[in-house]
Amino acid sequence: MNNRLNHIIALDGEEVVGYALSMTPDLKDRIPVLEEMFERINNLEYKGSNLGKSNYYIMGQICIAEKYRGTGLFYALYNEHRKYYSPYFDHFITEVSASNQRSLRAHEKTGFKTILNYYDQTDSWYLILWDWNDQNETS
Repeated sequence: MNNRLNHIIALDGEEVVGYALSMTPDLKDRIPVLEEMFERINNLEYKGSNLGKSNYYIMGQICIAEKYRGTGLFYALYNEHRKYYSPYFDHFITEVSASNQRSLRAHEKTGFKTILNYYDQTDSWYLILWDWNDQNETS
């Protein structure tokens, strides 16, 4: 995955204290559990166009070391995504479990908007999108 789109990591000295993984749609077949998510994305309309034909990428996972939570690192990681990838992509997409309201609120504060809520065999999910053309940088 890192060969297609570099991941964003946060370091404190040489220690990794946070990361935000990314994935391009062409890798969808490599992770079977994500195939349903990609199918949903590729069949959605967004701003009058088929989302699957737009230029997007997926945020695979964001993790912050416990000691660094609440320090703004979450937003800093996402702002680095915007800094590096907004010239090449229109927006990026991720999904958050409905049971993880803290994560959902943090993503909404960043600028993500829910484009679909769906249920699968494991959970209820919010498919969320950050459209960089509609947002200013977060603090």
